[in-house]
Amino acid sequence: MKPNQMKIINGGGIALAGLNDDNDDPVPTPLQTPSGK
Repeated sequence: MKPNQMKIINGGGIALAGLNDDNDDPVPTPLQTPSGK
């Protein structure tokens, strides 16, 4: 269940970061860094 949750967070995090990136939000930037790694 832990790996499944991580996958969902990764996918959602990347999608949210991309949308937020357009808004110039500094919150999704740091979240995407650890997610991508």
